[in-house]
Amino acid sequence: MTDPIQQCPADADVIAARLKEYLGADYFAGAIKNVYALINHIAFLEKQVANLKDTIARMQKGNAND
Repeated sequence: MTDPIQQCPADADVIAARLKEYLGADYFAGAIKNVYALINHIAFLEKQVANLKDTIARMQKGNAND
């Protein structure tokens, strides 16, 4: 079994897929739905942070050219 602390952010997709399978089996449905929603929210926030970093880098590059 993989240590969750050692997992990469890309592993969130694997975890989400596994949880989706469990949802279909109605296995701890309430808790799994909450964890699944949390993982999706984290993935959304990671994308937002990446977009913000790109925007900051573009702005800094634009200021350096002035």
